[in-house]
Formats: sequence, C-alpha cells, structure tokens
Amino acid sequence: MKKSFLLLFFVNIFARSYAQQHLYELNAVSFFKLQEVNSPIIPSNPDYELLDAAIFQATNEQRLKFGLNPFIFSASLYQASSGHSEDMIRQDFYGHDNPYTLSKKHFYDRVFLQKGEFAEMAENIAQQDFLNISGRFCYTPATAGRDFVFYNCDTGRIIPVLTYLELARTVVAGWMDSKPHRKNILNPKLQYIGCSGRLCRNPLKSALSHFGRFTQDFGGRL
Repeated sequence: MKKSFLLLFFVNIFARSYAQQHLYELNAVSFFKLQEVNSPIIPSNPDYELLDAAIFQATNEQRLKFGLNPFIFSASLYQASSGHSEDMIRQDFYGHDNPYTLSKKHFYDRVFLQKGEFAEMAENIAQQDFLNISGRFCYTPATAGRDFVFYNCDTGRIIPVLTYLELARTVVAGWMDSKPHRKNILNPKLQYIGCSGRLCRNPLKSALSHFGRFTQDFGGRL
C-alpha cells in the first residue's frame, strides 16, 4: 500500500512537471490558442501553473513585438518569483522587499536561495484586479457562504472574472506602461525569466478581495 502510494505520488509529480514544461515549450501564438487559457479563472481554485505560464508567454509576446529574443524559462527564477508572490499574499505585504523573512528580504536573496547564478538581475511586481472592472462598480454582499457579486453601477451588468489570457496580458500591459518595468522586459542583457501570480486570500468573500499580486524575476549571463 505504501509503495503504491509513493509510486502514485511520483507519477503525479512527473505528470505535473511534464505538463508545466509543455506550457513553456509552446510559442505564444500556440499557447494563447489553448482552450484553458481562454477560460475564465475560477478564483476559489485557480490553476497557478497555467496563470504563471500565461504571464511568461504574454511577456515574450512583447519581446518578440520589439524584435528581441524571447526569454528562456529559468527554474530558479521561477521558484524565486512564485515564492515572492505567495509571500506577498500569505504575509499581506506588497513590495520588492520582504519585511518578515530576513533570508528572503531582497529579490537577489530569493534568487540566490534557489541557486540562481546570474551576472545581472532585476524584478518587476504588480497588483491587479482579476475582475474586468472599468468605471464605477458596485457589489452585492455575500450571503450564506456565497461570493460577493460585483456589477457596473451604471448598467447593472455583472462584472466577469478575467480569463487567464486576459489577466496575463493586463498585468504585462501595466508593466509595459511603466518606464522602469518596461526597461526590464525589453533589456536584451536579461535572457532568463520566471513569472508568477497569486490571488488574494478568500477571493470574492469581501468588497476588496478581487486582486492578485504578481512577480517577474529576470536574470542575465555574460
């Protein structure tokens, strides 16, 4: 029984790793045609592997648009990135520096913890709604364990949750609209990247719980 459990556990981990690798091997055009990428995120049960890959692909979409080589996925940068996004949600802070864990205070500390070795490094972070909000919004409070319902105050239309593709492109567009963040994305000396996003705790259970926090960690080698 124990051997069977261990074998099943190993198979599941291998299958997940293979599936994740496949998402990064696709080019952006093929990736964004996937049905699951164009499906709305389920806030209570998001597919973070899919979301993280979508941010990676949306970032490379911009690199190619400006005639640059696409970023190469880095496992160490990904672990540093995903760890920071998780910490920002779990420890409830927003910033490049982790004020609660000294060993992970600076972004380069987090990269070094994951055995990343780069001559040049950088980091982008963002906070973004996962609802398709434009203009004024109102909400109906949750009842009997249900989620808050958000709607446009003027039209009364319910505000939908973004798809993985929409959220990834929205986050990357925000970075591209900011000069220092854009500079990191378009820096040809940075060839490696790890991207991640994590949704807030108890999403849609309060008037303010409709956001995620996102991290990009970059690395360049001589």
